[in-house]
Amino acid sequence: MKKSLLIIALVAVLGGGAILTSVSAEDNAKPAATASTEQKMVTLDVPGMFCPTCPYTVRKSLEKVSGVTEVETSSETKTAVVKYDPSKVDIDALIAATTNVGYPSTVHKCEADTEVC
Repeated sequence: MKKSLLIIALVAVLGGGAILTSVSAEDNAKPAATASTEQKMVTLDVPGMFCPTCPYTVRKSLEKVSGVTEVETSSETKTAVVKYDPSKVDIDALIAATTNVGYPSTVHKCEADTEVC
C-alpha cells in the first residue's frame, strides 16, 4: 500500500495529473486521542505585523516548520497562535521562523502563566 501511494504522489509531483486523495490504513490506525495529546499550542506576539499581507507571510513561515500543524495569525492583535508537536519542534524554532522572514516574535505573556491565552 505504501509503495502505491508513493508512486501516486510521485506522479502528482512530476506533473502526471494524479492527485493523492487517500491515506494508508496504517496512517489511520493511530487513535485520535494519542495525536491530540501530543500537540501543544503557543501564542506568539508579532509586533511588526501592520499590513494585510504581514499575517500571511508569518503564517506561511510557520507552516513550513516541520511539526507545526496549525497556525492562526492576526494583524489586529499582532499575534500568531501555533499548534505544534513538541517532539518535532520547539518554541525557539517557531520564533526563529518568524524572525527569519522579518517579523521577530516572542512568547505572549498570559495572566494565567500559560503559553496560550
